[in-house]
Amino acid sequence: MTNTSKQTKTKKVKVKKQKRHIPTTILSLIVGFLVIFGLSGSASATLLFKDIIDDAPTLNVNDFISPDSTKIYDRDGELIADIGLHLRENITYDQLPQSLVDAFVSIEDSRYFEHNGFDLPRFIKAFYENIKANDFGQGGSTFTMQLVKNTYFVIEGSGGFKDGIDRKVQEISLAIELEKQLGKKRILELYLNMVNFGVPNSLGISNAAEYYFGKSVEELTIGESAYLAGVINAPTPNNAYRNIDQATKRRNVVLDLMLRHGYISKEENELAKSVRLENLLVGPSTSFGPARPYQAYVDAVIVEVIELTGKDPYTTPMNIYTHMSKNMQENMDKIQSGEAGINFGHDLMQIGAITVDHSTGQIVAMAGGRNYEGERMLNRAIKMNNQFGSTVKPMLSYALAFEYLGYSTEHILKDEPITYRGTNLIIRNADRRYRGEIDIKTAIGYSYNIPAINTLQDAVDALGRAKVIEYLNSIGFTRVNSSNFDIGYAIGGSTFTGSPMDLAGGYTAIFNGGVYIQPHTIARIEYRDGSDPVVPNYASVRALSAEAAYLSLSMMQNAVSGPFSNFMQILKKPYPVYGKTGTTDYGNTQVSAGIPEGAGKEYWLVAGNSKYVNTVWLGFDEVVAGEGTYLTSAIQRINLHGNVMKKIIDGNELDGDSFRAVPKPNGVVDITHVRGVFPYARPLANMNSDLIVTGRIKREFASLENLTVEPLENLGSFTYKYTGGINNKQLAVTFAPYPDLEMLTVADSTYEIDFRAGSNTVRTTGTRYYHPSWVFGPVRYVVAVRVDDQEILYGQSEATDFSVNFSVPSGDSTVRICGFYAYSNDMTQRSNEICETVKGDDSTLSIGTFTGEVLKKFTDWITSNNFKIPTVILEAPTQAAQIGLIKSISPAIDNKTMKISELKNTTFEVKVHDQIIDLAPLLNKTKEFVANWGNQNKLVNITYSPANSTSSWVVEQVLINNQPATSLQLSINRNVTVVLKEPVPVTPNP
Repeated sequence: MTNTSKQTKTKKVKVKKQKRHIPTTILSLIVGFLVIFGLSGSASATLLFKDIIDDAPTLNVNDFISPDSTKIYDRDGELIADIGLHLRENITYDQLPQSLVDAFVSIEDSRYFEHNGFDLPRFIKAFYENIKANDFGQGGSTFTMQLVKNTYFVIEGSGGFKDGIDRKVQEISLAIELEKQLGKKRILELYLNMVNFGVPNSLGISNAAEYYFGKSVEELTIGESAYLAGVINAPTPNNAYRNIDQATKRRNVVLDLMLRHGYISKEENELAKSVRLENLLVGPSTSFGPARPYQAYVDAVIVEVIELTGKDPYTTPMNIYTHMSKNMQENMDKIQSGEAGINFGHDLMQIGAITVDHSTGQIVAMAGGRNYEGERMLNRAIKMNNQFGSTVKPMLSYALAFEYLGYSTEHILKDEPITYRGTNLIIRNADRRYRGEIDIKTAIGYSYNIPAINTLQDAVDALGRAKVIEYLNSIGFTRVNSSNFDIGYAIGGSTFTGSPMDLAGGYTAIFNGGVYIQPHTIARIEYRDGSDPVVPNYASVRALSAEAAYLSLSMMQNAVSGPFSNFMQILKKPYPVYGKTGTTDYGNTQVSAGIPEGAGKEYWLVAGNSKYVNTVWLGFDEVVAGEGTYLTSAIQRINLHGNVMKKIIDGNELDGDSFRAVPKPNGVVDITHVRGVFPYARPLANMNSDLIVTGRIKREFASLENLTVEPLENLGSFTYKYTGGINNKQLAVTFAPYPDLEMLTVADSTYEIDFRAGSNTVRTTGTRYYHPSWVFGPVRYVVAVRVDDQEILYGQSEATDFSVNFSVPSGDSTVRICGFYAYSNDMTQRSNEICETVKGDDSTLSIGTFTGEVLKKFTDWITSNNFKIPTVILEAPTQAAQIGLIKSISPAIDNKTMKISELKNTTFEVKVHDQIIDLAPLLNKTKEFVANWGNQNKLVNITYSPANSTSSWVVEQVLINNQPATSLQLSINRNVTVVLKEPVPVTPNP
């Protein structure tokens, strides 16, 4: 919560980004010059400083001695904390050992008991030394000036040159005035009771002596006094518990100055230095000051008040009205204190959590950590700076995709191995598997890394890095810039870090229709002295369209309610709950401490409803060797983050709010498109329904293109051989092989993934949701025959060599033969064509053998090819086996290949073993005559009726098929029945 503000007569404080600070060197030069110039007494300087001093805070001794306490209220106006002087244990000057006074005077203000609150020689010297050293680290402030600064000017302003100059002049003026009202001893006493010694949650010398050395102030030795005097100029770097070497060096500097100013002897100096500082320390205590109810929230309020006003509520009496929900905060306190039945799985497991009203940015509850039992401890809800892990995916990658790339909620993404650009480092999912094509719901539901990284990369490529960085800045991540942003942000890695409050703040834009509001605890600040109150004005920032925010949120709802094993099913409620998990790991950085490579480091979870967004972090503050400070399988099994978030979500209901689905903006519409095709395409008629999906999309992107297929490669060569008759022609064709042989088959629903990056290789199988061959068919080699511009045949094959038969209408036709590649189910999608034009009669015909075959075979061939009717000549056979067979053809054609045009102009003469026999001569002849009928008797099959007739009987009639006949053709029917009758006896004439 970093804000600067200005108290105004309108009683509003607009919370805005900090302005650029003035370089310390320039400011110090100007302040030093003006102060020295002003103290010269010139008239112009006097007038200049009079205006500045008139704007200074009104000096009130009680502000230093016995200020009223500050009261903090919840959102219902109920008192939740009363804070003030109990932060420190005050001591009097008489309790200070002389060594302590000497140490402070030596290092901080050597002429303290001589000046009037402003040490002009020291100030000039510091000014000169700053110029000479060009680092301007020496401030030249006296104890009195520091006391004034700590009381009235807690943090430096951001208003530019004038604010810095005005504040320094006002400090000097108030210091001089204060020394007129209070004595030196009293001022030093107040200063030492108020100063920060790096003690957690506490101020003042008394607590510092106890914290570092476990003794009262009166018992401090020379060396201990020197350390305490030295630590205050940089309480964190000089803290002996944090940096013993630096702390020791700083102590020794103070000891040397004490020697230099004559406060200690050389022997005392050397003796004090000889004692190792670490041997004096008693061990750090975790907190000072009693724990109060709602302590984490109260501590966050104090931080925000100081940032808003520049005043410390522990020393400046205020009434602070907050947005805290007592019910929800008590629920948070129970969770972090272990009273909510949560099994944290490890004694060192910590928590940071926060609940924000996403429509207003109001923080209503937070958990600062387990065992949060003192004031101003590490509040993990607001002060952490850890990687967010996968929780950011809907907020970053997919929000931008819905906003700018035009994705629908049924978009198909690639989950295949990739590398960070410019490296051979292969990026993996958490489970080290790849799935090929995957829908966006599943990618989010199972939190796969590769789709999120690819999506953010697409957004960066489309928008530019600056636009993505601008978006992150607009949702509160103001530390992100062109120097630290990289594609690892897609999975909450790299330098994308922050606290649960930061993450909740970013997600206000997703839950609140694309509008970001900075999370905050303060509603109003009233000064107990009657000064104008401060009412923060947290402006709304439009970061996304309402449509993109809603689409991202709908994916988070699906992640909770969908068929995923992602630890969030426990969050299901009768109303929609929206959520996203995240995890980070140690990589291989802590193997030496007993942490397995790739072991989980921390859990994150963001979840919310139509009113609140909650974030929770669970992890370890630090690695403790041998203590298993990682997410063990046992911790994973208890679903810690899911169970904690469930308690928080349950707590959202404690104030009686009713929750509903976040309403869908009018700009979100349904779109039905072919699955796996982007830009989205409209389905074809009678298309397989498995290939069609309906999702939601921003209206501006709800357009469909025609479903197309990849253009085919050019056909390089095509040859043919043209043979056959007029009506039964044949083409034998040969194509150049298609360059991509895989396109000659219908694709499977899975495909092989073979990825190489340097010496790294990944081989696996992925799922396929769409392939053009499922709609357009595989690629085929196609020959088309066009007769007089009319296409009469398509012949297709998956083989480069094949034959097709076809017929050409009679006449002098022009035949065009074309070869090309085409998709089997859509011949309109084809490659270039290679064509040749021929006359229909220019083809050749291979002729078989007709001689010795039945005449019908030849006549059928003549008819099928539309040749001229041949002349048939019958020649009497000499034996029955010859009947009906061709004796000869003229001109001879057996086993020849001839042009069809030549054959069409030829009238063939065919001699056939056949004969027409006259049966009339048999009538009235005897049976004996018939039996001796010559050669005919060998060729005709004769049956006599009656069979018992004698040779003298006479032929009455000849039947063929029981019908009287006078002739027969042997090739047609040579079976006859001769009907006989008994001859009538001849009666002699009488």
